[in-house]
Amino acid sequence: MFLIVCVFLVANTYSLNSYFNTLTKVGRPQVDHIRVAKEINSAVPVLDTQASSAYLFTGPDDEYIYYTIRFGFPYYMLLTHKELNLNFDVSPFPVDNFQSLQQIYNNPNSEELKRYGYEGQMIAKDHVYSFYIDKYQVTNKTNDIRVMLK
Repeated sequence: MFLIVCVFLVANTYSLNSYFNTLTKVGRPQVDHIRVAKEINSAVPVLDTQASSAYLFTGPDDEYIYYTIRFGFPYYMLLTHKELNLNFDVSPFPVDNFQSLQQIYNNPNSEELKRYGYEGQMIAKDHVYSFYIDKYQVTNKTNDIRVMLK
């Protein structure tokens, strides 16, 4: 019995330590999510109800970006933008990097687009958005990214 309790305590100590290390690295994602989402929604207040949008999030810490905004992004946008009527076919989606965005933009049947759960959709340049996110600010880089797309 003592051995089981010791194993349980060690496992809990390890997982608690891991949790605190993650919080130290990425901050408090649930609090930062509100700030980041507010900035994104103010930059893009209304979404097209006929076509999807692609969002590129960049910054110095990809793990921070993942925990604050990228994880669950399509569902969050569907719930907060009532004009989409919970239609997943037109929900916005995040992309991992610029190369992935370029493939999606240039080829409506790209493997990258399928990887994100969308097929056969042409993403228009005015449906591409980009934000640079760090722990202190959100910077709209949409115009720069649109210029870079070929």
